[in-house]
This record gives sequence, structure tokens and C-alpha cells, in this order.
Amino acid sequence: MVRTCALIVLCALLYHGDPSDVAKTQTDRLLRELSGAKQLAGGRLAKMPYPGARSEQEHSTAPLDGRLLATDSNSASQRHTLSLIYALSGRLDKAEQVLRQLALELPNDAGIQNDLGVMRMGLAASDPSFLFTAIEQFELALAARPDFPEAKFNLILSYRHLGLRKLEASAVKEYQRIETEPAWRRLIGDMGKSEDETANGRQLVLDFAFQPVLPIPDRYIRIAQTLSDQYGDDTAKLALAALSPDTFDQIARARQLFETGHQSYLRGRFEESRTAYGAAKRIAGQTHSLFDQLWIEINDADAMVNLLDYAHAAKAYRHAAEISRQYRLQWLLARSLSSLGSAPALSGGIVETISRLNDAVQVYRTIGETKESARPLYYLAGYHFLAASFAEGLKYSLESLNAADPSDNLRLSGLHQMISRILLPIGYSEMAARFNEQAADYAEKVGNPRLIASMKVQLASLYLANARRREAIEQLKDAERALPKMSAEDRAITGLQLNLIRGRLSILSGNFSEAELELRENISFLSKNQAFNGQRTHAQSRMYLSSAIASQGRMTEAAQELREAIKLVEAYQDHLPTDGAQISFDQDRREIYEAAIAFEYGRSGCEEAWNLTQGYKAKLFLNLLNGFGPLARRLPTQRLTLPEVQRRIPNNVQIVDYVTLKDQLLVWVISKDKFQCRSVLASRHQLQEKIDSFLSQLRQKQPTEKSSQDLYDLLVQPVSEFLDSTRAVIIVPDGNLYRLPFAALQSGKDRRYWVEMTPIIESPSVTYLFSGSDGKSSNGTPVAFGSRTYDAVTSAELNAIREIEPAIRIEAGPEVTREAFLQALQEDSLLYYAGHSAFDMRNALQSSILLDGDKAGPNTVSALDIMQRRTMKNAMIILSSCETSLGNSIDGAGIGGLTSAFLVGGAGSVVGSIWPVESSSTLQLMSSAFEFLVQKQQSIADSLRAAQIRLIHSSTYAHPYYWSGFVVTGNLSATSSKR
Repeated sequence: MVRTCALIVLCALLYHGDPSDVAKTQTDRLLRELSGAKQLAGGRLAKMPYPGARSEQEHSTAPLDGRLLATDSNSASQRHTLSLIYALSGRLDKAEQVLRQLALELPNDAGIQNDLGVMRMGLAASDPSFLFTAIEQFELALAARPDFPEAKFNLILSYRHLGLRKLEASAVKEYQRIETEPAWRRLIGDMGKSEDETANGRQLVLDFAFQPVLPIPDRYIRIAQTLSDQYGDDTAKLALAALSPDTFDQIARARQLFETGHQSYLRGRFEESRTAYGAAKRIAGQTHSLFDQLWIEINDADAMVNLLDYAHAAKAYRHAAEISRQYRLQWLLARSLSSLGSAPALSGGIVETISRLNDAVQVYRTIGETKESARPLYYLAGYHFLAASFAEGLKYSLESLNAADPSDNLRLSGLHQMISRILLPIGYSEMAARFNEQAADYAEKVGNPRLIASMKVQLASLYLANARRREAIEQLKDAERALPKMSAEDRAITGLQLNLIRGRLSILSGNFSEAELELRENISFLSKNQAFNGQRTHAQSRMYLSSAIASQGRMTEAAQELREAIKLVEAYQDHLPTDGAQISFDQDRREIYEAAIAFEYGRSGCEEAWNLTQGYKAKLFLNLLNGFGPLARRLPTQRLTLPEVQRRIPNNVQIVDYVTLKDQLLVWVISKDKFQCRSVLASRHQLQEKIDSFLSQLRQKQPTEKSSQDLYDLLVQPVSEFLDSTRAVIIVPDGNLYRLPFAALQSGKDRRYWVEMTPIIESPSVTYLFSGSDGKSSNGTPVAFGSRTYDAVTSAELNAIREIEPAIRIEAGPEVTREAFLQALQEDSLLYYAGHSAFDMRNALQSSILLDGDKAGPNTVSALDIMQRRTMKNAMIILSSCETSLGNSIDGAGIGGLTSAFLVGGAGSVVGSIWPVESSSTLQLMSSAFEFLVQKQQSIADSLRAAQIRLIHSSTYAHPYYWSGFVVTGNLSATSSKR
């Protein structure tokens, strides 16, 4: 309480002039208070004293002096102190904002750069990506002042948290040289030590059990009993119980054979490992050792998975889980569940897979087992990565990394590789290379030659992307040294990958004829050996061959190679070996299409580039629908030609179609009488940063004028001369643009938002846009649903729309059921829902309407339920709920979650939100939109626009946070009025 009051006084006096020497006193006091503060994640601010240097009296009760700082309230020192006040009060976001601005103004101030990094270390607790920008700040601080111990200290902590051991070790050596304070030097060593006594005790017993001697030491018996008594886990007890004098020799032999099989498994020799496991299992069966039989069964199933024998592997895992649960073998139970979650083919689908993994994590945590939880966390990270949920994937990856056994080189190699792959599409290419370096280091410790070569080839590719040719060549040489140790098939696959990198190197060196020879060698081999699993390399070889040929001036031939690459990558879609290959395939396909689009735009201009873009988006939309099964076959998927689009587009509509390429943004404007395009020089990474900054400011209700206008200048201004204000704009976004509320983009000229100029609708593709057979929705009665439980806000909203339309049927309270909601989809042309919903990033089909209240219950309606009911033709769905249009950030098809379910089910338009919305403003916005829709008979697009403009001009809800979170997604029916 004393500290809080002192902070209030300090903030109140912050802008009153006081002697400058007081500023230093107060800053020193703040630094002492912050030393060792948990919110800074162990980070060390500039000039921060060692945590033990402050007195207990200062720490707990000392008030901060009310006199503060110089007369200039905007001075750097005063703002720096303000950032420390924010940090002490737990407002790291505010502290980061202040320091970010200071860092821009004072780029050579090492202290400011360092302290900004420390704030981001603290923020990384909720958003791990802050760690990567923190590292950038520490490196900037060290560039300005190479002997700055605080920044080097923080760099070590960041590397340690990210598992970048090689970089950490190098930084520690440098730190020991520049740090003059012995206490700080000791602290950096102590912070690297952590003890997991429970897991260590269990591991000690199991390690002994696999290299046993008689008699069993009493210490291990006590540990096993403690694990049983404290955690209800008898795994260690049974492992020791098998070591009786009568069966000791047999058990020891079985466990030796198991270890032989495990080593073969680690080297990728799965058939060989199964042979050893089989011999071990036969001996264990003779002794009736339940622990050994189950442990061998689980590991044998792991080998079966790698041999693609999913059916038998799943059966083995389920059997092991059932017996383990029956006999209180919690550690083995968690291991079985974790393995069942390693692939959807084992669990029977993604929903069951995620459930098994969450169960495994929970069991591991319940029995105090940290290291083993790394495995299910790793798989959870992978599934989020596959869903393009990169933030969640990164979060789970780092949790797994921090939990992993430091000696588990195989797991650590896979984790660092996954993090590298996550970082690449979100713009951290240099950091991705660092993680791949660490992955390669762990791969060498594993000793699997194919794994080593794979990591080295990937690292070489990353080095090429970052223009580090010399390092790329060194990685190729390392990969080549692994070739003689591989099987013939692995050697052939790796050879093709090496040749592809050599071709890219030759292109970068300007040796185009040499690149052509190298790439044609790949193409010739793969064309003659079509049964060989090399479609991905074949497509990439043709893509780079196109670049080599084009650089020699043979443009027609280059265009043909790109088309062949597209054919190959699309054919590969139907033959992906595993679910895990989908994300790599998506990235490869994107890269090839981007190369073709950019090539055609440079060669022939707008139309052919647009045709390729439509082909790409139509194919993505088709893939999305295929994921929903036969239910989705109602919607057309064929690409439309430009003449077909212009023939079918209404006079009151114009399309703005985007595609984001690596170094440019292409924008097309299409209407009945126009077809124009523009190229905007903005990299995908730059665009993402601008979107992230805008959304961060918007959701925190901060001023957005500058960031909003920057995006308007990139996305709208270049084609503004082609836009007709009398026509509605239908936006077909791409990639990160799906996250953007286009309505809130603001013109720098007249300060108007884009929605003030025209109605705005989004559509996942031009193909889908024309999916409605005609523009108007079917006739039918409107219905509104609330939840079964009373909620004051929802009740107020439903009462408001009843006043607007007395004839509407309101379903709320105990009579609301799942079946009633689904029946209404089939019978009513307008369905309004006010209540709670849940978006499942991992599996769009599990996103749901929560009719039972704020939690799932027996009346929850899933996205899959919705798609199984055919809605009325072009029905309008209004979802006055949080995050009902999320999923649109996934690169490509653009619709996800509940929005996709309603559209695939036949709805013509869906109004949903793209972030958690504020209840009072939502009531005003949605009731206004409903008023314009039913009383003034406007289109749903015009109605939402009118409601948004009403809030823009209000005194309370003018900030775009309150009104721009809702978007209309749909087909042409969204632009048609009911008149």
C-alpha cells in the first residue's frame, strides 16, 4: 500500500519542475526496488544494483520522494524514469511504449536500448515473440557499447530461455571478461541451475533399473515408495520389483536388448530396433514383468509409427494406456497418451489427438514430471504450427524446450527446427537461422546421418535467404560428409536437395548456365524415376530453373517451367506422406505461386498475374472445403476468368483483390467497366509489422491515426483513383490482411475512415463471391438466440432488437436447445445470436456457439454441427459474440471457425468479430445495425456501415476499438437490400 501511494504521488508530481539531482536519486531508488523484480523475468536494467544490495527497509516500506525531475516534462531522463515507474507498478506495456519511443530518438543510448529489451523480456511471459525483439535491443545496446555488462547479462538470459546453448556459452565467456562485479558473475551461473527433485529421483531409479545390480540399494527403494505415496505412481516400484533374484538375469538381459533397440531407433534403423524389441519382449514375457512388457510395447509402437504402421501402433498404445491406468503406472500412462497424440491417425482425428496430449501433460504435471512433459508439449506445438497458429505454436515450443531433458538431443534438435520454421514466416529469418544452427548441433550429437544432412541442408537454405553464401557452402560440405553413411534411398534424396542448393548458389553468384545444368540434372533424374518420392524437390528445381533461364533472357521458356512447377506442386497435394507435411507443402506451394505471379506481373502485367492469383486462392479454398468433407461440396471451386467476373459482377460492386509477395504487394480493382492493378513496394515483413503495431494500438484503445494512415497509404491510396464511392467494396484479402479491420483504415487527406466512404465486405475468394445463385437472401422469419443462463448484457441486447422488430422470435433461457438452434438454421433467413462463443485455433470444426453460458455444455453447437444443417439460401447470420470471425489470419483461404461453418452451410453473409469485443459498445453497434437492416431494409453491408458511422460520430465510442471489430464476410447477397 505504501509503495502504491508513493507511485501515485510520484506520477502526480512527474510533470512539476524540481531539481535535476532529485531525478537521479529517484531513479536510483526505482532501480533498487526493481532489482530482482519478478515482472522483469530476471532482466537487468542499466545501472541496476545487485539484488542483495538493497536493505529490507527500502524494499518494503521506503516511500519514494515526491520531488522529481527537471522542469522539462518531455526530457529523456524524465520519460526514462516514468518507464521505471510503470515497470514497478506492473505496467510493462506502458513502460515498453515509453522506452520504444526513446529508443527511436536516442538510437546510440545503450542504456535505453537495454532497458527496452528488459521490458520485452517481461512481456514475453504472455507473448514469447517479445524475446526475439528483446535480443535485438540487447544487440543494439552492445553495438553502441561493446563492454556493457548489463546488456550481455540479459543476452545470456534470453539465449538460455530459448535453448540457444552455443550462443549462450559464447556470450558467457565474453560476459566474464567485461563484468567487474563478482556477485553478478556468480548470479549468471546460479540462474542457469534448476533442480527437478521428483523427476530426478524417478530418473535415478529408472536408470538403475536398466543397469541393475543386486542387492537393490535402499535409497532407490525409498524413492520408489515416495513416488507411490506422494503421486500415486507405481512405475518405479514395478521397475524395481522385477529385479528379484529368481528373474534378475532374464530382466537384465531383456533390458539390455531394449537398449540395443532404442539405440537403433535413434539412428533411424526402425526395423532393426523392432527386432531387438521383439527379443526383449519375449524374455520379459517369461518373467511376467508388467513394467517391462508395457515399456517395450510402447517403444515398439514408436518404431511402428515411423514405419507407417499406424493401426498396430495405435492398438499397442491404447492397450498400454489401459493397463497402466489399471495398475497406477502413471508415468507409463502419460507416455502412452503422449504417443497416441503424436499423429491424428493414431487417435482417430485431431480433436482426440489434442485431448490425449492435454491429458498427457496433465498427468506428467500431476506426478511432478517436468522433463517428460516436453514430448506432448512438442506435439501440441506442432499441431498449432500446422494450423498456422504461430504464436501458440511458439508458446508450446518454448514450454517444451524449457521442460526437455538437456541430454535428449533428438527432441532438442526437433524443437529448435520447429521454432526455426515458425519464425521464418513471421519475419524472423536471422533468428530462424540461429535456431537451425542449434538444431544442427544437436543432430550431430544424435549421430543419425540423414538427420544431420537434413539439418545442414535447411541451414544452408536459410543462409542463402540471408545472403550468407560462404556459410551456406560450409553447410553443404558438412551434409556431403554424411552421405556415405546413409542408405541408398536416403543418399539419393539428400543428393537431390544438395543439388538444389548448389543451383541456388550458382544463381546468386550470377552463374546462370551452371545453375541450369545443376537443376536440369535434378529434373532429369526425377522425370525418369517418377516412383521416387521427390515431387517437392522436382517442383522447386523447376522454379529455380525458371529464374536461371529468365536471367538468360529466355522468358517464354521460363514461364513454361513455372507452370510445370505449379502442376507438380498441386499434384503433390494428393500424396502428402503425413499430416505434418501439410505446412511445409503450403509454404512450398506459396513460394512457387509467388514466383509465378511476380514473374508474370513483370512480364505481361496485370491480367495473367491476376489469373494465377485466382488459381492459387481457388485451390486453397478447395483444400479448405476438402477438410470439411463431402458437406462442403455444395460450393463452387473453379477459378473464374476475368470476362466471366466482369459479366457477373453487379453495377453497385467493385472488387479489391490483394496478394502479398515477398518484396511487394499487388492490388487489383475489378468492376463492370474497370480492371486495374498497382504494385506497392512493401515487403511482407514490413506489412506485418505495420499491422501488428496498428492492432496493438487499436486493442489497447491508444491513438491509431498514424498507424492507420500508414496502412491506408499502402493498401488503399495506390488504387484510390480507380475506386468509385457509389459502389460497395468487396475485399479479397491475403495472408495477414485477414487480421485487419479495413473499415478502420484512415485517409490522411480528409481523416475519414474507409468505411465512411463505402460499404466494405470481405470474401475468401472471387470464386466464392459468386457462389450465390442470385443476390438476394431467401424470405423467412427472423430469429434471435441467447443462452440458457441469464446474462444482463445479452438480455439487454435481445430486448433492444425486440423493440426494433417486435415480430422477431426470441429464444432465450431454459427453452434454448442445440436442436432448436440447428433447426432455426434451416427455417429462418436471418439468425441473430447474442452470447458466448469459443474459437478453436487448433481445429476450426471445434469452434462453437456456447448456448449453455460461458462454458461448453450439452447444448454447445460446434462448427461441424452447423455445417451438417443446410441453411436457407443466402441466409444472414449475425454473431454478436467474441472472436466469431477469427481464423481469417491463416494464410490462404481466409475463413475459419464459425464463419466458415455458416458459409459452407449455405449462408450468404456472416457478421462476426475478429477480437474480443466490449459489451456496451457492441450493444449499441449491433442494435443499430439491426435497426438499419430490418426497419430501413438496407443490405447487411450498408447496415453495419451505417451503425459504425453512428458510433464514429458518438462521444463515447468514436475510437475504432469499439466499432471496427465486426466484419461482414460473404457472397454478393451481402450487398443486396431487402427492398
